Amino acid sequence: MCALCVGLFAWAVPLMISDRQLRGEPPCDLQCKSKLPILPSLAESYLTLVEHAVRGVLYEVPPVGQIASLKVHRGTDDTHTMLPVEGLQNFRSAIEKVIVDGIPGDVAELGVWRGGASLFAKAVLDAYGQSMRRIHLFDVFDSLDLHGYGKGVEFGKFATNSVRAINSSFARYGLLDGRVDFYEGLFNQTTRKFRERNKDGSIAVLRVDGNFYKSYQDVMYNLYELVPIGGIVIFDDWVSHVAIRAFWSDFCADYKIDERMNKVDQGISWFRKSRQIQIDWSKEHRSPAVRMASVDSNVGR
Repeated sequence: MCALCVGLFAWAVPLMISDRQLRGEPPCDLQCKSKLPILPSLAESYLTLVEHAVRGVLYEVPPVGQIASLKVHRGTDDTHTMLPVEGLQNFRSAIEKVIVDGIPGDVAELGVWRGGASLFAKAVLDAYGQSMRRIHLFDVFDSLDLHGYGKGVEFGKFATNSVRAINSSFARYGLLDGRVDFYEGLFNQTTRKFRERNKDGSIAVLRVDGNFYKSYQDVMYNLYELVPIGGIVIFDDWVSHVAIRAFWSDFCADYKIDERMNKVDQGISWFRKSRQIQIDWSKEHRSPAVRMASVDSNVGR
């Protein structure tokens, strides 16, 4: 095969995978939603406000006689998440599903940037009176100067994602209390410590945005056993990142997992855990280093 053909094939395969994966149902479908407690209109309005706020979407004041519109103000200090509205709604739907089905456990997000998605998730928990569930935020935050990490031009020069800044955001929206926990550092350190200290705990919704093969491996090896059957796992990078699909393929082969991935958008997918597994630590680092690759192999980012 000619070199050009090989290059085109390598470029096209990830796109073919993305196109072939049909958009799935949300975790909490219409039947599920019919079983949810009905939120007061004020609570639903507040969730809408928080959703718009974390995305940096502000209401524009229209001229008299015209309909109010929404405008995205990227690059402002009020932008707290890189997730599109579909990603935030997916996170909410996952939380609603575990509420309806009575799946025990907390909500954990790994790779939070400015904390907007977790902030919205906390608002959802509070709206439904889920006072027994905690929110866990894992990130390097601003402790490491990682090249390109959340520092694109559209978000300003700095990531401004310190624990202190995110705490202030939670407080600003009345969502900061003793149920918000921060874990600062690399996933291989923080998830291991979390597992050792929470052996009897559970994570009902596990959301991972780690970009790298190794990051996802660290999270799944340390935290997946804490997800109960029926719990929901969200991969932010499964569709768009070749390295993440490589990790998931390896993980499924190692543990005979056959979970159905449900596509949300061009990056995000989710699945529901159907059976428990026991992690075999001897398999943790068996994959070639090139497959534990950097974001240079990403597609669609």
